Formats: sequence, C-alpha cells, structure tokens
Amino acid sequence: MELKFQCILAFLYLALVASHGALPSENYWNSVLPNSPMPKAVKDILHPVPGGVTVGALTEKGKLVHDQNQFTYTYAATETQLHDNPNVALFFLEKDLHLGKKMNLQFSKTTNEATFLPRQVADSIPFSSNKLPDILDKFSAKPGSEGAAVIEKTIKECEEKGIKGEEKFCATSLESMVDFSISKLGEDVDAISTNAEEGKK
Repeated sequence: MELKFQCILAFLYLALVASHGALPSENYWNSVLPNSPMPKAVKDILHPVPGGVTVGALTEKGKLVHDQNQFTYTYAATETQLHDNPNVALFFLEKDLHLGKKMNLQFSKTTNEATFLPRQVADSIPFSSNKLPDILDKFSAKPGSEGAAVIEKTIKECEEKGIKGEEKFCATSLESMVDFSISKLGEDVDAISTNAEEGKK
C-alpha cells in the first residue's frame, strides 16, 4: 500500500513540475491549436525578461528611440537597399512562394524585449486614442514623455485604415492573435518559424 501511495505522490509531483512552466497563453495555444506546437520564436516573447514589459526600442544607454513611422513601405528597391534597415517592412507575394525559389532576407536582431500581455490584462486596458489618458495611467507613462509618444503612435497606427488588400489587425495578446489567425485560416494550420544561429547564414 505504501509503495502505491509513493507512486501516486511521485506522479503528482511530476505533473506539477511539468505544468509549472506553462503560462495561460501557452495553455490557450495548446487547447486551440493542439496539432501545431508553439514555435520557439513565440515562446521566447511569452516569457518576460527581468524588469517587466517595455515600450519601444531601447538603445544601449536606455534612451527610447522611435521613428516617424514604424514601417517604411519600400517598392522597387534593390536587394542591397533593404539590408540593415529595421524599419523596412518586407513583403512578398504568394506567387513567389514555390519549391526551389530562393530569397535573400536580412533579419536584424531586435533590441525590443517587450512581451505579450496576458489576455486578462490586455482586455482590461482600453485600446483607443480616445482613451489615451487611461492607457498612459495604466502604464505609468507621463503625458508628453517619450514612452507616451510611443504608446500614442502605436495606437494611432493600429487605428489607421490598412492599405488596399491588407487585412489589418493589432493583436493585444497572444490569444487575440491566435483567434484572429483562426478566423482567417481555420484551425488546421501549422505555425512555423525559423531560427538562425548567431553569425550563420
């Protein structure tokens, strides 16, 4: 009897340890997309870094940096004109995605360590330029500060109409991103990402 009790305790302990690292967002992903493992790139941004959520990109000295627009839509650029410009949005057409097609893409390492907010937190924050004072208060951002400017710019960009043919959506949580994706693609999807080792091509 004692051996049976010890086996049950050991099993419960292992179950507790195995479930300890899962966040509600990960659990939601697994329940809605059970046949599509969460890509490492998504897992990496789910786990907050020490210091909490940051807004904007920080330089080495911790000063906020923001441009006029988050993305520059560049048409008819040569291949080398796009290199090392983190503000260029790279778009390619579905017709260009076929077996054997090669594309040379440059990915800059991001310094932005912001994470997804849990859905419950994201849903409690109004996401509208009409509610900007409430949003700034939630993030303890002083009106007129650089952080407030980044927040305001992000909200305005999300409220702007998309370009022709673009389905625009600003996800406020991982769960809202998953819900939007499923509404457009269905549940039979495979989420994939690539990893590049430091210094490798």
